[in-house]
Amino acid sequence: VMRWALAVGRIQTGGVSSEWQPHHVLEMATMEGARALGLAGEIGSLVVGKKADLVVLDFRRPHLTPCVNPLGNLIHTAQGRDVETVIVDGQILVESGSPRRASESDVREEATRAVRRLWDRA
Repeated sequence: VMRWALAVGRIQTGGVSSEWQPHHVLEMATMEGARALGLAGEIGSLVVGKKADLVVLDFRRPHLTPCVNPLGNLIHTAQGRDVETVIVDGQILVESGSPRRASESDVREEATRAVRRLWDRA
């Protein structure tokens, strides 16, 4: 979503400018999102006393290398499969790229059954 926001902003302004850089869309996705929800005092930044969710990406992956500008790589190139760890409210939900509270094979099997039921109805 951040990649698309940056692209759309640049299209609207007619090119790459100092007003549409990766740090702007990261701010939109974090603090500006919290402000829009009226929750800026509780979420949106890593500050003592706020709730914090943390996503750690593996920047050693080939498509994220070289990593001269980590924020640029995050916005322009990173993908969901690059997620190494996810921590929400102090609980580790993803570790080593795999969910801790759900079985990937069970999720895939249920998704396959759901799609088959949908196709059968169609």
